[in-house]
Amino acid sequence: MLENQSITLLKHLTSLLSPWLEVSIFSAKLHHLLESWNPLSHHKQDCAFPAQMPETVIIETLANGKKTKTHYIAFDDNELGNTIVRFRFDMTWFANGFDEIKRFMGETQAPLPSESQSWENTANQQIESFLVGNKLNIDALTRLEKRELILCLYEKGLLHYKDSTAWLANRLHLSRATVYNHLNWAKSIRKIHIHQVDAFSDAPFSGNPAGVVLDADDLEEDTMRSITREMNNAETAFVLSSESADCRMRYFTPTGQEMVFCGHSTVGALYMLAKEKRLNMGKTGTYQFEVETLAGMLQMGCGISDEGNIKVNFTSPVIHLEETPHTHGVIAEILSIPLSNVNTKHKLYYEKTNKDLYITVKDLKALESIESDPKTVAKFCKNNDITVICVLTPHAFSDENHIHMRCFAPAVGINEDLFTGSVIGGLVAYAHKNKIITKDKGEIGIEQGHFLSRPGTVKVKYAFNKGEYKAQVFAKANHFFSTEIQLNARNE
Repeated sequence: MLENQSITLLKHLTSLLSPWLEVSIFSAKLHHLLESWNPLSHHKQDCAFPAQMPETVIIETLANGKKTKTHYIAFDDNELGNTIVRFRFDMTWFANGFDEIKRFMGETQAPLPSESQSWENTANQQIESFLVGNKLNIDALTRLEKRELILCLYEKGLLHYKDSTAWLANRLHLSRATVYNHLNWAKSIRKIHIHQVDAFSDAPFSGNPAGVVLDADDLEEDTMRSITREMNNAETAFVLSSESADCRMRYFTPTGQEMVFCGHSTVGALYMLAKEKRLNMGKTGTYQFEVETLAGMLQMGCGISDEGNIKVNFTSPVIHLEETPHTHGVIAEILSIPLSNVNTKHKLYYEKTNKDLYITVKDLKALESIESDPKTVAKFCKNNDITVICVLTPHAFSDENHIHMRCFAPAVGINEDLFTGSVIGGLVAYAHKNKIITKDKGEIGIEQGHFLSRPGTVKVKYAFNKGEYKAQVFAKANHFFSTEIQLNARNE
C-alpha cells in the first residue's frame, strides 16, 4: 500500500485538477481497485485494470463517451510497496474548454442567408465551414458525420426551402429518404447548455465546482441525473420555472440522490442567472428573489457592481437543531479522530432539515489530521439518516474568519466536500449553542477547502430571536466554463 503521505498528495492533486483528472490505485499483484478519486466513469468495465500492464500512454474512449489519456506507474521494490497508480485525463473536457475559448475570442461563423445571396450559396458556405472546422472530407463522411452536418444546416434554417432536401441529397450523394431520416433525427435533438461555476471563491481553481443548468423545464428527472453523473461535481443545480416563486431549483448528486437543498450549486445557479441577466436583472443593481426548493421557499439575491462583479446571497432553510444521542466517542471512532483531539465540552447537535451532524475539534492541526474511511462513514450515515458530518474548529487561517470546517458525505457519493453551503445555517446555530459565538446577532466568516487545495470563504449574517435561528450567506463565485450537449428525444 502507498504511504499516508503519498495518498494525501494524490488526493490533493486530484482535488486541484478536478474534474479533469482521475487517480486510481490498484494492487500490483491482484490488479484489483484499492482506491479512486474523481472517477471519470462509474461503468464497471472502465474501472477495471487492463489484462496486462500498458508500457506507454494510451488513448481510450470510456463507456460514457469520454475520451481519455491514461498513464500507469508501478511502484515495485521500494518504500511505496507493490502498487500501481493510474492517472486518467479527460480529453473530452479539454476539447469543450477549447471550444469555449474559441467562442470567447470571437471565432467567426459563416454568414446567414441574405437577400443578395441564394440559400444554396449559404448552405455551401455552411458545409465548407463544417468540413474545415472538423477537418473532414465530404467524400469520406461517416453516417454520424452526415447526421451532424444535416443538424448544423437544420439549425441554421437552411432546410426549410423548396427542394432543399433534394439539393442536399445530391450534394451528399444520399437518397432523399436517407436525408429525411437524418432530418427527422435533427428535429428530435435538444441542445442543453451546461455551466460549471466555482462557488465560494472568485479565483480560478478554488472553492467548490458546481454544475448549473438554467433552462431545465423540459428535462426529465432521469436526464437531470444523467447530466449530473457526466458533470461529476458534488452537485448540479437545475433551474426551472415556478408557479409560486420567481424560479425553482432542484439539486442532484452524481450517485443519483436528489437533495432538498445544496448551498454551493445554489451559489453557482445565482451567479449564472446574474451573468446571463435572467429574472429581469440588468447590468448593475441589487436584486432579491423568492426561490422554490424542496427545503421550502427561500429568499435569494444577486448584486452586480458597475465593474460587473457579481455577489450572491441566500437565506438558509429553516434550522431545526436538536441534540443527538450519539456520543463524542462514537463519532470520533467513526471518523478515526483521537478522542483527545475532540472538544467534548461542546455538545453534539443534529440539524433535521439538511440532516447534518456537527462536532468540534480543538484546533486546525487536529482538523487537518483527519483521515477517515469513507466506507465506515457512509455506513454510519446511512444507518442514522445523516447526509453530512461537519467537523469544525473555532480557528481559521485568515484573521477575518472565525471557523474552519471539513465536511464528509460519502453516503451521497461525496467522500469529502470542498465547500458545503447547506451546513452553514445549522453550523451557526451549533456555534451559538456551544458559545463559539456569543452574540445573538452578528456576522462571522467561515472557511473550508484549504486542506484540499481548494480554499473558499463565506460571510454569514445570523440572528437568534425567540428561540429561532436565521442565517443569510453571502458568497462570491467564478464562472469556469460552459459547454453544450445534444440529447436525442428518441434515444437513437
